[in-house]
Amino acid sequence: MSNQNEELIRLYGSGWRFPLRFEPRPVTDATDGLAPSAVVMSAGGDNVAQSLAMLFQTQPGERIMRPDYGCDMQSLMFANLSESMLGALRHRIVESVAHHEPRAEQVDVVLQEDPTLRGLLHVAVRYHLAGQTQQVTGQLNLLESEDGGRAWAIS
Repeated sequence: MSNQNEELIRLYGSGWRFPLRFEPRPVTDATDGLAPSAVVMSAGGDNVAQSLAMLFQTQPGERIMRPDYGCDMQSLMFANLSESMLGALRHRIVESVAHHEPRAEQVDVVLQEDPTLRGLLHVAVRYHLAGQTQQVTGQLNLLESEDGGRAWAIS
């Protein structure tokens, strides 16, 4: 493990990896014959990136104990791609990161319309962790179709 990664883990901790997965462990005590399992974890910069992805996939009001948590991308589904819509989306992303993920600093959002698929918007969120530039990317499909209306898909 590199010193930079160790530093990020020390600073930003670890948590459950999402989507939630369990990893079987080898049987160490054969008294019950069942192999114990463990929750797969993420740590350091990966933990922050997963936290951001969950933030972008959550609609405000979905979490009962934190009703303001989330990034309201759903209300922009099926909207016309315009400069004002892109500005509103950029603002929502930056504000939600500022309010709900203070570990990510100096957030920059790059939005790019897919030249081949109408209504597909590529999103790159760049941020700093302990002086290192990180990035989480995803896409918004704004069209009404089989894949349309998905507020955030990790790419």
